[in-house]
Amino acid sequence: MKFSINKKLMVKVIVFFVITAIIAVGYWVYVDTNKRKEQEMLRLAQEADSSILSVGNNP
Repeated sequence: MKFSINKKLMVKVIVFFVITAIIAVGYWVYVDTNKRKEQEMLRLAQEADSSILSVGNNP
């Protein structure tokens, strides 16, 4: 009887850690994706700014 209680507890703990790991990885992917999008937008803005400056300097 005691073995089955420990086994059930172990399964619950493993399930808890697996779900927690999935949530943590999902959040990390979400943050990483948003950071990459932000970096891409900044790169495009800097590129556009340099293009505007080069056109303004060379009429």
